[in-house]
Amino acid sequence: MEIPQIKKLIYSLPRVLTCRIETNLEAKMNYFLEMGASVSDFADILLQQRTILWYALDSTIRPVVEALRENMGSTENVWRILKSSRMKYLRGIRENLVRNVSFLRARAIPIESIQKRFLQSPAVFMRRHEVFKDLVAQAEVKWGVSPRSAFYLSAIHVLCSLSERTMESKCRVFESFGWDQSHVVNLFRRNPYCLALGERNIKAKLNLFMNELGYDPDHLIAFHLLLCYSLEKRVMPRYLVFQLLIEKGLIKRNLRFWNALRLPEDKFLGKFVLPFLDAVPNLHDIYVNSIQGAKKEETKKRRPHLFLKNERSKPDSA
Repeated sequence: MEIPQIKKLIYSLPRVLTCRIETNLEAKMNYFLEMGASVSDFADILLQQRTILWYALDSTIRPVVEALRENMGSTENVWRILKSSRMKYLRGIRENLVRNVSFLRARAIPIESIQKRFLQSPAVFMRRHEVFKDLVAQAEVKWGVSPRSAFYLSAIHVLCSLSERTMESKCRVFESFGWDQSHVVNLFRRNPYCLALGERNIKAKLNLFMNELGYDPDHLIAFHLLLCYSLEKRVMPRYLVFQLLIEKGLIKRNLRFWNALRLPEDKFLGKFVLPFLDAVPNLHDIYVNSIQGAKKEETKKRRPHLFLKNERSKPDSA
């Protein structure tokens, strides 16, 4: 272990200095090295999974690593998980992960899909098994998402991340724009992440797409990705360009805006910005400034939180 790593470890985890070398720290490090981890890997794992210091090697750590390797397919994936996601209770891996994965495998979900999703969102699979089973039942029965759907694991992820009360609140937002429950269910079935959006975000997008552009629920369900695009950094800048071109008679009014939204950035520029620079010389600047303005506004919204965090970290004045 290099000096900078040791300093970082001691600074972040002072308790490491109180550990018994031979029976605790050295024994655990040797186990990880024997399993194929590097010293650097072990240091990174220890920084993320601090409870390794006080869990017993044979009764907890070894079974946890074995359970992860059995379900994740390789030790490399095990190290990636342990280094990237802090797990409050390591025992939850052994107690819940294996049962939850087996439950999904019984529904014919490919292990490769489970592994990929686990690497992205380990906490979903750490839920208590009884809770996990209930959430899977909700996905299938209440929301109609089939295990054969490409969005099956996404649906479980969203339901694991949001409370039932929050989901109901978001349904009411859609209903306030004239959607009925079957519309909301169909949207969730097509793309569960549409209901993972914040309520203010949903309201703003529905107001634009439905009240200003005249799209109905069936249209938004069919083109569900429209709701997932950033309103400030993608939708509004392109809408501004679109409206300007229509006002100047450079494109037809019946041209479908959703097709422009779905274009990659380079293709949107090539079709709706660059060809019209002679007629509207500042069109590119208008478009770029609109995007940059949205990014600046996003940064401003984050700064107060950083300020408050820093303020809370300061000791009280004497």
